[in-house]
Amino acid sequence: VSSSGWISRTTDGGVTWTPQVKNLDADIIRISFFDRSAGCAVGSFGRILWTDDGGENWRECESPTGSYIYWVQMLSPNEAMASAEGGGIIKTTDAGLTWRSMQSGTGGHTLALSMYQKKWGLVAGSSGLIRRSIDSGETWQDDVSPTGVTSMYDCQQYCYLRAVLIIHPELAWAVGQGGGVFRYRGDPTRVNEINNAVNMKITYSIDEQTISIHRPRNGDVSHERLRIVNSVGEVVVDQMMTNSNVVVYVPSWPSGVYHISITPEAGRWRYIENVCVVR
Repeated sequence: VSSSGWISRTTDGGVTWTPQVKNLDADIIRISFFDRSAGCAVGSFGRILWTDDGGENWRECESPTGSYIYWVQMLSPNEAMASAEGGGIIKTTDAGLTWRSMQSGTGGHTLALSMYQKKWGLVAGSSGLIRRSIDSGETWQDDVSPTGVTSMYDCQQYCYLRAVLIIHPELAWAVGQGGGVFRYRGDPTRVNEINNAVNMKITYSIDEQTISIHRPRNGDVSHERLRIVNSVGEVVVDQMMTNSNVVVYVPSWPSGVYHISITPEAGRWRYIENVCVVR
């Protein structure tokens, strides 16, 4: 898919591509297939397209919104759910013939959506909030946000969450602006304590040869483990956080990419970031 309104298809592992839709007067932002036949594509101005023949032919669906639709996931050959601007969620159960509007309550734009077995769901977006559903998207409740945001009004630029994925009910991933990668371990159908959320800022100073870790948080941070691993898998730092600001001196470290993770002992989200050390 492309921003110029094209949908292309390959049958040889990506060696060649054949356009199936050309010059649609909207951007195609996301595409999803349930199997080799049933698929859905979404984009700007509420555009929705549906295929039942593996992308050979596409039909336009009557959309319930004129807003940008950022994400779509096929749930069955006839069911799909999509997320849109303003916290909107839309759902079809009849192969795109009709769509029903719902609200996720994320605030801002709902940039990402993930469903597991059609029952459990997570949505995330520009507000930095994550909302969860245990009833196929009919209702959405607050969940722990890995960015540390508890209200859409708390959001800073780095809070944007771009994608979220449920692997199974006890494992989920989210990625966000600024290179943040977050792993959730636990039951995403339960509300976890908001003080387990992670909100980290990591900077590397070439002049001072330091890695600074700033962990804004009210209360004790001593139950969070800091771990840094080099590019060959050797653990170079493994310690508990001593306070909200930790400085690691790296003058003897060779140049390379270092993998930093902070894991709350009682928390569900792990913050992961890579830092490049340069000599």
